[in-house]
Order: sequence, then C-alpha cells, then structure tokens
Amino acid sequence: LVETVLLGRVECSASFLDALHCETGGHPYLTANILTELVDWLIEERRPQQGLRLQDDDFRGFSRAKLTRRRILESAEYSFFRQAAADALSEQGYHDNPWLFEVYSILRLLSRSQGVSSSTSRRDFEDAVRHLPVPPGGRPADCSVLLRTASRANFLWHDDDHVKVRIRTLGRIAAAVRPALA
Repeated sequence: LVETVLLGRVECSASFLDALHCETGGHPYLTANILTELVDWLIEERRPQQGLRLQDDDFRGFSRAKLTRRRILESAEYSFFRQAAADALSEQGYHDNPWLFEVYSILRLLSRSQGVSSSTSRRDFEDAVRHLPVPPGGRPADCSVLLRTASRANFLWHDDDHVKVRIRTLGRIAAAVRPALA
C-alpha cells in the first residue's frame, strides 16, 4: 500500500514504516490519508524527491506539524472519519449503535487525557469507562465487554496491566470533533 501511494518514488526505512503503522494500526484508508498528508508536508518542507529515504524522525516531524488537532479538523483527508466520529458520538449515534458510541467515547477520553501514544493502567481505563457519558434511556458501558470487543476490532490494544488507543489517528479524530447535534 505504501509503495502504491508513494508511486515507488520515495524509499521508506523500516523505522518509518513502523511509525506509520503505530499511527494507523494498519488501517488502509487512514494509511493512504496519512501518506497523502505526508507528501504535502514534504513538498511544503521543500524536501527533494531525488534520493529521499524516509526515517522515523521524518514521521515524528510530520506528526508534530500535521497531526495536530487543528490540522485534523481542517484537512479534507479526514472528512469521512470526522463525520463518522461526530455521528457516533451523538445521542442519535448512541441509539443507532451503542457499541460504536462507547468505542468513540473511550477513544476520545483516552486521547484527550493520556495522549494517543500513551497507555493507561487497566484500573484507570475501568474508571474512565465508568465515567463515559450515557444518553437518556441508555445504560452504562460494560468495561470488560468494551475492552474485549474494541480490541478485537483493532480500536484498542491491551495486556494484563495497560490499555491504549490502537489506531492513533482515530483517537486524534475522536478527540478533535464535536458530537453531531442530530
């Protein structure tokens, strides 16, 4: 996918690909979106294509410049996911799909409080789930079910002691958007 998007014109080190995968969790659409933004950033930075070999420090620089809250909200590359997150986080989103509402709510909470690259303790995660919003007529999330199913669906990662956002870009988007009104 990376080679296809970059048209084979830019070489990527293993460390760059690892950093990219940490950001997108391997999600193909988000990977393509990030790479499109990255190419725009490389052009803005006046990086010559000839002999360019991207490293993890290139991805960190890109992240600092282009994966900010403001840029996430403004970039056309993330419009589909912004709308999906806003819809899922709304009261109507809860009634349409309570599980997705809970997933986006925990992504939003973890990304805002811990940052997308940080992990939180299982105890803090359980406390966060207990404090998720519950729309009128709803019921509180079941922590173990949410953790298990969101991990299987690649939204979260966990071990016995820690939980973290698996697809950082979705965490960034969930943290940035406002829930839809309808």
